[in-house]
Amino acid sequence: MMSSMSNAFSRRIRSAAVVAACVAAVALVPAPAHASPLVLDVSCWPEGGLHYGCQVDTLSGGTAPYSITWLGGHAGQYSFIDTCNYGYRTQRATVTDATGAKVTDSVTYFCTDLG
Repeated sequence: MMSSMSNAFSRRIRSAAVVAACVAAVALVPAPAHASPLVLDVSCWPEGGLHYGCQVDTLSGGTAPYSITWLGGHAGQYSFIDTCNYGYRTQRATVTDATGAKVTDSVTYFCTDLG
């Protein structure tokens, strides 16, 4: 009788060890990253004369590092327009995060000579 109890106890111990090993293995698998969506907001302002500047006001979510590209090829948080000419103009920024996710925002403004 003692032998069968001892064998049953031994099987339970081995089963518990197998379960513990499986749980530990599952814990090693990283959870998928669920970064929040990219949020972007840009604005432009007069710099004087026909010169305007634009900047990224808000950038959140996604996965750093970020790359910012402006309409016309400028890169970085700021874009400066040397000659604006009169009339409406649109500037657009596209942000790409480390995972390749992209978001674009644009702003339309009226160019005028502010002297």
